[in-house]
Amino acid sequence: MVSENNLDGFLIHVDADVLDDKVMPAVDSREKDGLSYVELSKILVPLLSSPKSIGIEITILNPDLDKSGQYSIKFVENFSKIISTRKSTHYEPNTLSEKDSRFFAHTLLIIFYATAPR
Repeated sequence: MVSENNLDGFLIHVDADVLDDKVMPAVDSREKDGLSYVELSKILVPLLSSPKSIGIEITILNPDLDKSGQYSIKFVENFSKIISTRKSTHYEPNTLSEKDSRFFAHTLLIIFYATAPR
């Protein structure tokens, strides 16, 4: 679609509530029969690997509904795997380094917990 329409690029938007309620109940609109992390990965990795992918935004994860942080932590772990396994045409080497992957995971954790109620 991007090539067919001669687009310069695209932004990926992910609502956390697309995930199955069993793996992500910390959202405002819970989804029975939503995606697993494996299914989400199969969708996102090719999109993130595209040279026309200019960014990604993640929304709907609600820390107020995850008092222990267990679902946010799992989300960050899984999303970090998705980011680190993508085939990048933007940077060398072809995947994020382990250090970059850890940095990304820590950054997401800081964002999630900075907004969590105390």
